[in-house]
Amino acid sequence: MAKKISVKARAAARKQRDKWKTKRWYTIRAPRHPWDFKRIGETIGESDEHIIGRVYEMTQQEFGGDFSKMHVILRFRVTECVGQDALTTFIGHHHQTDHIRRQIRRYRGKVDDVVDVVSTDGYLVRLKPLIITQKRVQTSVKQAIRSKTREVVRGFIAKSTYDGLQVAMLDGSLESNIQNSIKSIYPCKSVVIRKSQLLQAGVVM
Repeated sequence: MAKKISVKARAAARKQRDKWKTKRWYTIRAPRHPWDFKRIGETIGESDEHIIGRVYEMTQQEFGGDFSKMHVILRFRVTECVGQDALTTFIGHHHQTDHIRRQIRRYRGKVDDVVDVVSTDGYLVRLKPLIITQKRVQTSVKQAIRSKTREVVRGFIAKSTYDGLQVAMLDGSLESNIQNSIKSIYPCKSVVIRKSQLLQAGVVM
């Protein structure tokens, strides 16, 4: 014998259906600078207030079509809604842990660091560079590599806006600058900015 559905259950189901009808789709767009409001995804919500603050993640392969960047995760936070468009701010990226682990193989050296920098337009960003050397190296060599990496990163940021930093991180030019600067210290297998994080905007130096 079929169970009778209670009045409360029917009312709850009807309320849920009505709530779903009030939701609408928003187009998530990358920042105007430097990405020209590029469409990067969709999300659903009841109102602008429910959308603002959401964090949207995607791979760099999905963002730019570069298959070699499928292990890089980009993060955007919705900061404003204009009509059906959810406008975002780039808040950082990271390399997937499994990919990093595969790079650090036996008999290779690892040099990592954490560098906090402020762009010319007042964005405080935390960068985490990672250098993989051809072979294991002494502590003194690691210190020299780390010091030169900080010098390159800080020198670049001292002349760059946050928009320029985003481009330099994602197209690999910042990593190339680091690798070219430290190759005289010790041969490197690879140099990556394994993670970036926007800490604060509107910083006055």
